[in-house]
Amino acid sequence: MILIPSQLIGANLGEDVTLVCNLESHPRSVTYWVITGGIVIITNNKYKVIKEPSDSPSSYKVKLKLLIRDLRPQDFGSYTCVAKNSLGETEGTISLYEKPRLSTTESEESYYLGTKGISNEIVKDETHPVADNIKLGMPNLSYKPPAERNERREEAERQLITSNTHQTDILSKVEESGCSSIDVEQIFIIIFSAYLYYFQFLMNE
Repeated sequence: MILIPSQLIGANLGEDVTLVCNLESHPRSVTYWVITGGIVIITNNKYKVIKEPSDSPSSYKVKLKLLIRDLRPQDFGSYTCVAKNSLGETEGTISLYEKPRLSTTESEESYYLGTKGISNEIVKDETHPVADNIKLGMPNLSYKPPAERNERREEAERQLITSNTHQTDILSKVEESGCSSIDVEQIFIIIFSAYLYYFQFLMNE
């Protein structure tokens, strides 16, 4: 009788791997390993056949092992352990396969996606303060060239001087003509609007 702990074993190229068969027979049997094609395996630089009998003298159990060194592509396939005595023959087969590896394309794609996710996260974090400033109604601090700022300031000052001149003329006419309180109130509204315009200009600077 042959008991095989694992009939399908995966390994990587360059590794060492050990195949195991548990044998039990009476009378005692001759045991050996056979590779694909019916070739009997013997111990050499590539293979090592290991037979571990039971510690009990009355037992007919044997553990048969096969060590395969430095796996190459041609080493993957089927390996058969055989037990033969005067009553007959029995065998068990183990399939050895190469474990799948992550391809270079998949590795590069995973790295690219991870890097892209980090970049997007950084950009997203940096844009939060700008959005918060807009929501809070904070002033726009965009840069204006000095020449443009000076031109705008001079234009505002000219308008303010012109407005003050008009205001002086209007007040003089009011005093001469004796306008009503309503007209005077409208005049002061005009004056206040001119100062408010100049103040807004300074804030935008």
